[in-house]
Amino acid sequence: MQNCKLLLTALLAGCLALSGQAQIDGLALQSQVPTASVTVNPALDTQNNWHIWLPGLGGLSTAAGHSAFTLSDALDGNFLDIERVLGTLDGTNHLWTETRVPVFQGGFRVRNLYFRLGAAAVSESRLAYPGELLELAWKGNGHPDLIGRRLDFDGFGVNAQGYTDVYLGATANLMEGRLNFGGNLHLLSGIGTIYTQNSRFGLTTDAEDYTLTADGEFDLLVGGAVSFDSTAVEFDAANIGPTGANRGLAVDLGASFTVADWTLDASVMNLGGIRWEENATQYTLTDAEFSFSGFDLQEFVDNPDTTEAVLNTVVDSLTTVFSVDETQTSFRTPTSSRVQVTLRRSLWDGGQVYAGFNSVRRFGEPFNGIHFGASHQFGRVLTLQAGAQWFEGDQVLIGAGFALRAGPVLLFAQSANIPALIRPENHKTWQGSFGLVLAFGRPDVGGTTTGTR
Repeated sequence: MQNCKLLLTALLAGCLALSGQAQIDGLALQSQVPTASVTVNPALDTQNNWHIWLPGLGGLSTAAGHSAFTLSDALDGNFLDIERVLGTLDGTNHLWTETRVPVFQGGFRVRNLYFRLGAAAVSESRLAYPGELLELAWKGNGHPDLIGRRLDFDGFGVNAQGYTDVYLGATANLMEGRLNFGGNLHLLSGIGTIYTQNSRFGLTTDAEDYTLTADGEFDLLVGGAVSFDSTAVEFDAANIGPTGANRGLAVDLGASFTVADWTLDASVMNLGGIRWEENATQYTLTDAEFSFSGFDLQEFVDNPDTTEAVLNTVVDSLTTVFSVDETQTSFRTPTSSRVQVTLRRSLWDGGQVYAGFNSVRRFGEPFNGIHFGASHQFGRVLTLQAGAQWFEGDQVLIGAGFALRAGPVLLFAQSANIPALIRPENHKTWQGSFGLVLAFGRPDVGGTTTGTR
């Protein structure tokens, strides 16, 4: 179990160092940025004949979110307002991050087909914690609100993974540009993971005699190129990359269809998973239950020497009941997959409005949003976009972005929640991406070349 704790610490530190999610809404900039065919929809046909995203210039796509309280909710002036925090909690609450760092991407056009390939480093995490766990910590098990009922800690879990992603894909431009199909195949190589497959815990304080009863079970899976023993930490770099031991696959599929001024985009992104073979270990606790009726305080007063013996007995009983089995076994973790449907309409020259639905599943938990907005393209030089999203049923995200082109240099940046960048303490969701791409040429409708630029 010590190895498990050390691996958990390393993974969390890595996620926090990168943390900052990628796509949580659909932005109308998408067709202007070649990399959108990997993050938004592989059917999006870039307005270039070839492009390259260089190491060190590729930028970053990152985000984080918390489903419960904001920092402003938690503070009353300079003091922590625990009662207000407890009022914001759901049965299960989520703290998540996702970061994608591009290493390389390039693409080129052959008639009506646009091919691409690239590589990236990805980290994903989701911490799920029950609201009643914080309530117990604040009120204590003897509080009238808590006594006599089972405090439900089911669903508590830590999920995190880091991996490399090498991908290749193509977009087919059909019907003179009115119909596009696209797809990407991702070859994944796991670096490290911790995955809570099952978690059920509870605590009950009897209303009559105050006996404490704890129950629980869990399945915790860890694996990756990082291993620990009592004296050293080892990192097996040879098992990172396409030839590594922890391999996985994911696919992107998308389509875009235009009729008159209307365009319908639909995509499923990053659908797949990783099978972990290296240092793959399962920690299992099965149907454990322990009751503690207390001890005679007078005996402690009269016989202080018995204190240590009684405490050791309690600890020994807990260790016996909550015995964790350790098994070496391979296992699979899912990637964070996305589904997105967007309807766009061109209303003026260079401008369009859009609306749609998006959903991201992070380690099996869905996060949903409805997005809408508008964009305007000023020739080949500048595209501006602004929009909003109703996210998770209780957040309004206001986003904006731009794509600026000077010759072959394309610079872009966007955020799905601009106010969170200005006043982060007032918001639950933060997201942003930026990058610099070298893009050349401009195809005619149907994918033929009009010249280079």
